[in-house]
Amino acid sequence: MRKLIFSGLMAALVIPAAASAQTGEIRKDERKVDKQNEQLQSAVDSGNLRDIEKHAKGARKAGQELREDRDDFARKHYVAPYDNWSYTALTPGARLRPGFYGANYSVGHPDGYELHRAKRNQRWVRYGDDLVLVNTRNGTVVEVVTGRF
Repeated sequence: MRKLIFSGLMAALVIPAAASAQTGEIRKDERKVDKQNEQLQSAVDSGNLRDIEKHAKGARKAGQELREDRDDFARKHYVAPYDNWSYTALTPGARLRPGFYGANYSVGHPDGYELHRAKRNQRWVRYGDDLVLVNTRNGTVVEVVTGRF
């Protein structure tokens, strides 16, 4: 019964390494997760509770680091709303198509990026690696802060 419980615990901790690794950091974390899971399985096979607890904690920590790195990469990676888009530096007065200032690109907490609050009918959005304040009524760029991502 105990082996069944610990096997279930290990299965819950396993993070598939099949996901495509986008950076060296993620690949390193995936190898670390694999190693921790192997050590956990060995501990489960031996039946030593102290070792199982120790390796389960290590596997959880390695899995958490991997998830955090994947989340960081996902936040940093920009996917444009339109196909065949290429970055063009914006200046105040330029116009954006509506997809660029939709909800998927809006900045939820501008103060976290040290930006002032948007006024009525304005929204901070991510555009490539830049943050852009856009008038949502007509798509006009009000302000540009470059290189924040």
